[in-house]
Amino acid sequence: MTAGIHSPSTKNLMIGKGICLLKPEGALDYYPVGNVPELEITPTVENLEHFSSMEGTRTKDETIVLSKSGTIRMLMEEITSKNIALLMLGDVTEDGYGGATIDLFSRSSIISAFRFYGTNDKGPRWFIDIPRVIWNPSGAFNPISEEYANLEATGEWAALEGDFGTMTLMPEAGTVVPQNVLLPYIGPETPSEGDTVEAFIGGWVGASGYTYVWKKAAVAITTPAETAKTYVIRTGDAAAAITVEVTATNSVGSTPATSAAITPIA
Repeated sequence: MTAGIHSPSTKNLMIGKGICLLKPEGALDYYPVGNVPELEITPTVENLEHFSSMEGTRTKDETIVLSKSGTIRMLMEEITSKNIALLMLGDVTEDGYGGATIDLFSRSSIISAFRFYGTNDKGPRWFIDIPRVIWNPSGAFNPISEEYANLEATGEWAALEGDFGTMTLMPEAGTVVPQNVLLPYIGPETPSEGDTVEAFIGGWVGASGYTYVWKKAAVAITTPAETAKTYVIRTGDAAAAITVEVTATNSVGSTPATSAAITPIA
């Protein structure tokens, strides 16, 4: 029995977990919104109904769908500048030194594509790809609280050139090699000689462990071999393209993914 297809089966009972990614209109890449403890996708339709008046009691004999749309509601726990900007309809300006400023209500709406990768171990795993979501303020931000702070954002699920997106059933967890859904990256992006940079794994589905190989100009650094999560910028690294290859593994196999390059400064 395959989860998500054949019924009845306890394999269809799901405990949902997953990764949510957004790609703002005009952007080249998706970015993660972080931990999302609640995600709701609600389809809605508007109907025009017709009733026969030929007898004493009106009888509905026709229903026509006038419009199709929906909403997406995310509860986000990670208080990043991009997540706050999504709630506050703002533009983010990063200063290049680890700081950021949000210009509140600088936009009338924020439009993005939305992707969800199911990572759940229990039940069918779904990949949801929605090409157009129009985000508008809907929740509240509590900067003072005795619980973990969160942000709630609601978007209008709309069609892009007639396309509302797709939902795809993915292989059951543990039956395929790890899948990379967000490339690894290195921080900070502009280090100097002697600085320590760190590899961040990005986003993966079905991974149980990770290994690292640092590269200079696409060639593995072997003197000595650099296979730790961190790397110290050396003399001669200035102006060179430094990347890290992260390989995710599980019981089935492994999958490599390489970060974008950083360029250390002299």
